[in-house]
Amino acid sequence: ECYNSSVNPQENDPAFATATNASGHYLLSSMPAGEYTVCAWKFGYEPHSGVAEIYENDTTFYNITLLPAQTYVVQGNVTDSNTGALLWANITVYREDTGAEVTSVGAPTGHYTLNLIPYTYIFKVEAAQHLTLQETLQITGNTVHDFELMPALFLDTVESGENGWTHSAASGPDLWHITERDSHSSSHSWYCGYETGEYDDSMDDSLMTPLFNLTNYQSATLTFWHKYDFEGATNPYDGSDVEISVDGGAWEQLFPVGWYDDYIYGSGNAAFPSGTAVYAHSSNGWKEAEFDLTDYAGSDNVRIRFRFGSDGSVHSYEGWYIDDIAIYGEIAAPLPDLTIAEISFSDNEPWAGDTIFINATVANNGNKNASNVTVRFTDVTLESELIIGNVTIGSLAYGTQDIASIPWQAVGGYHIIKVEADPDGEIEEFYENNNVLTKEITVSSGNAPPTCEITAPPAYSAVNGTVTISGTASDADGTVQSVYVKIGEENWQVANGTTAWNLEWDTAGMANGFYDISAYSYDGEDISPVDSIVVTVDNCAGNYYIQWSHNYGSSISDARYQGPQPIGDADNDGLNELLIGGRDGELHVMKWNAGTSTYEEQALLTEPGGSGDNPGGFAIGDVDNDGLNEIAVAWDYHFSAFEWNGAAYVQIGTTWVGDGTDNTYDCFIGDFDDDGNNEVVLADDPYSGNPEITVLSWSNSKGDFVEKAYWDYPGTATTPMAWVADVDNDGSNEIICVPGYDLVVLDWNGASFTATTVDTFSYETYACVCGDANGNGIPEIAVGLHSPDGYIYEWNGALYENIWSATWPGEEAVIEAVAIGDTDDDGYAEVGFGTDLVHLVQWNGTTYVEEATLPTAGMLAPLAIGDCDNDGKNEINAGNVDDAPYMEWVFKYRLDNPPTCNITYPVNGTTVSGTVNLTGNAFDADNDSLNIFVRIDSGEWTEAATGKGRASWTYEINTSQMETGLHTIYAGSFDGQRYSIISHVDVFVSNGVAITIHLYTGWNLITVPVENSYNASDLAALIPGCTMLAWWNAASGTYTTFIVGITPPGSPWDFAIDDGIGYYVKVSNDTVLSLNGTSLGNVSVSLYPGWNTIGWWKDVPTTASSLAGNI
Repeated sequence: ECYNSSVNPQENDPAFATATNASGHYLLSSMPAGEYTVCAWKFGYEPHSGVAEIYENDTTFYNITLLPAQTYVVQGNVTDSNTGALLWANITVYREDTGAEVTSVGAPTGHYTLNLIPYTYIFKVEAAQHLTLQETLQITGNTVHDFELMPALFLDTVESGENGWTHSAASGPDLWHITERDSHSSSHSWYCGYETGEYDDSMDDSLMTPLFNLTNYQSATLTFWHKYDFEGATNPYDGSDVEISVDGGAWEQLFPVGWYDDYIYGSGNAAFPSGTAVYAHSSNGWKEAEFDLTDYAGSDNVRIRFRFGSDGSVHSYEGWYIDDIAIYGEIAAPLPDLTIAEISFSDNEPWAGDTIFINATVANNGNKNASNVTVRFTDVTLESELIIGNVTIGSLAYGTQDIASIPWQAVGGYHIIKVEADPDGEIEEFYENNNVLTKEITVSSGNAPPTCEITAPPAYSAVNGTVTISGTASDADGTVQSVYVKIGEENWQVANGTTAWNLEWDTAGMANGFYDISAYSYDGEDISPVDSIVVTVDNCAGNYYIQWSHNYGSSISDARYQGPQPIGDADNDGLNELLIGGRDGELHVMKWNAGTSTYEEQALLTEPGGSGDNPGGFAIGDVDNDGLNEIAVAWDYHFSAFEWNGAAYVQIGTTWVGDGTDNTYDCFIGDFDDDGNNEVVLADDPYSGNPEITVLSWSNSKGDFVEKAYWDYPGTATTPMAWVADVDNDGSNEIICVPGYDLVVLDWNGASFTATTVDTFSYETYACVCGDANGNGIPEIAVGLHSPDGYIYEWNGALYENIWSATWPGEEAVIEAVAIGDTDDDGYAEVGFGTDLVHLVQWNGTTYVEEATLPTAGMLAPLAIGDCDNDGKNEINAGNVDDAPYMEWVFKYRLDNPPTCNITYPVNGTTVSGTVNLTGNAFDADNDSLNIFVRIDSGEWTEAATGKGRASWTYEINTSQMETGLHTIYAGSFDGQRYSIISHVDVFVSNGVAITIHLYTGWNLITVPVENSYNASDLAALIPGCTMLAWWNAASGTYTTFIVGITPPGSPWDFAIDDGIGYYVKVSNDTVLSLNGTSLGNVSVSLYPGWNTIGWWKDVPTTASSLAGNI
């Protein structure tokens, strides 16, 4: 590079420049004579600077020698960001300015060393099953720099086949496949489309990842690269999204960082309802997507699906490519996780006063050893829990278990013993659901325990609102002192009354679901057995869905504008219209078409003078007080009104222009001066000291609007909105407005306004909307600021008081998007605040709480609540003024139909054993996704199956671990909002057991502890070396004897073997009787005066005193 000697080479471009050839030769020609500064440089060498004199008509030889640049040592370690372990890595170094590769080095031990000249470089660090890291470093000397690589839980570059991925089509052909048509890296990617470069009509195609596990993660992220081109450059008819399923449950939509592109238009898409957020239009090349999966951290059996849907026509677009899919996250710190695996008693049938041992098996299912494990034993039978004591068992390694035992002096009656464990404060695990186990035990005493029964509500019924739980109690030898009731996981409560008792249960604050109701009575000494029922809490639930949406485009001229009264009967036909305006200079009058179930444009209004001004504010109301509604519009610098003539909207009066300089932001129709006639209140952005509020009224004599009043704010302030309402409950209306940073209430005294500044804010005020938000009959004032903040004020009899405020950090500002009205048809108003989302809050009797958030996008300006579709229920209209695409939405609330569920096998009364496949059906009239839950007896509800709309389900249970006897199986379904009424069947579990009885030479006394239909001959045939059987008939006081080989089988002496009876068996040598069968359940034996022989048939031990006490 040659510079004129009079300039600074560091601040100017060279006069002449060239590059050497491969041999280092260079040539510069046609240079004017003179002195030049000559600079030369090559990467890796010190730069050269010298002076050369060029003579006219001469060739100057100027040779340059470059010296190698000094190098510095750059070194460090490459480690796993979760574990800190050193990684075998490869490091490639590139120049930042050109991207040219400089060098590369391997780090097989996790340590790397490089020699680099001073420069700015990009380091690319790679290691197997880790995310590639790119980091920019400026090297100015010897440098030590470590790199941490995030381990990938799941990483697929689609270069080695399907690897456990699956794909299917719910509609249309399944077009997901691995392709070489296009890719982000290497040569392959997943592709939903034909190899010809287009897809098909009416597709609902899904690509599913293999199952992965987030159990040990505290945060997680999904990233992938994709490229797409779908039908719908303006209105997205086709699109795609990403969804997640946990433990085989329903698929839930995931939302990317930065949101999707648009919302499905119309109802023709085979996969997505209208208004679903999707990737749409075209990606214009490969781009990276990121999804935060932290809400699912800790979950097992997780699966992601990539879902594409198209409508019934036009498919000449390329489709969707997916490549370089990664799931990674931060692993949670290792922790112990204690559970109580089992509780047992040293005596299962103790008497009052006996000392028995309670034994608890404690397991550490975590991933860290626990130290100083403490086990707590508590008697939770009565309302006031009684701690029996704590036992310390010391350290407990993860993956192991130990037993804690504590002595307990038994108290007569029924008891529930609860056991919990805690690793000595490392984690407070007491009262965790997975760390508690209870077991019941009945202690015998001389007192007859009381009884208790729940009579209402009916078992298995659905309940809502306030429910009266009632029942009866009695005591045969005393008095019932109290009755206790427990609902779900709540504490025991004392009921009202004793022999006839009741308790009020307010379910309004409870989540919908299945709840156990339990009750017992207490007579001062013993408690009754607990009576329990299960019911479904079903406080009718609903959800908001997008009834209609429209994309007005992505140009700034397509932005949407707000009107304070956009919903009303503009054409006086008894049906409402919806006004939609924006920066395109057009006001669309929309009307619901019940036949096509959509909103259609009835008329299009523009500024009558042809100025092209934008409709910045608009309202529907009776502006000329003729009993019919008109449309009032605040154009940028004008105001005009229109009435329906039966065929079109025509202007009434002339266009009001003021002095032609004020920006007319908004207009509101209302009777500000209480004269019985409406006026139009204009909110202005004034210039030249003009007023902020101007009031126009209709003059019948002039057939035009005239200025009736005005209010001039001290100084000049933008005033985006105004409202008319009686906010101080004095019987007269006020004007509420938001000039500058203030909230102001204007009282009209007949000649002028008296202004009250309610509050001054740190951000500009934009919205003021009035309405009775808390049901006290007095309108509140809701305010939005040019920040993500909302406020609500109300008159307290002396002044306006701020009763609620909220901020939504990271969201867009709340400008004019504020509205008040009953959005869910529950008789109570909601207050809506629009940021880039719609936040709906409602008064709960004490404060305002957020009850719903609606998925919009971009900074909202329009937000209105009213009956848009004329069904007698309100909808929510919203639109955005910032961040393309510029959309309008109508949201509607719908009540959800409750699902149903039944059990088809086993039927009631069936005897089952071993592995049993439960079957049943579930149905949801709304075609919602269904989760089917099953419970055995009083165990936990377990998700058994999933489905959608109408589903047949199957669930396998293993009865081999269940006690022989009667058990109840419950089933119910959940559609995301409501739970079904519970279905149930009673079954008898009869599991075969193997019994071995050792017999000794001579006489033995035995019983047969399994179900049987034996006679003496049958039992004798099972006993090797048996010579005789004898039965003491206690009723007659005689023996009946069966002698093997002598007594004929089937004779009167071949007696039946009955349950619970003791029989004499004589054998000729020591031997064993082996029996296989079903264990006996309850046994009843008739006893007679004198001696009786009975047999103990259970597999748990007993004592003579225990038996005597029960006879």
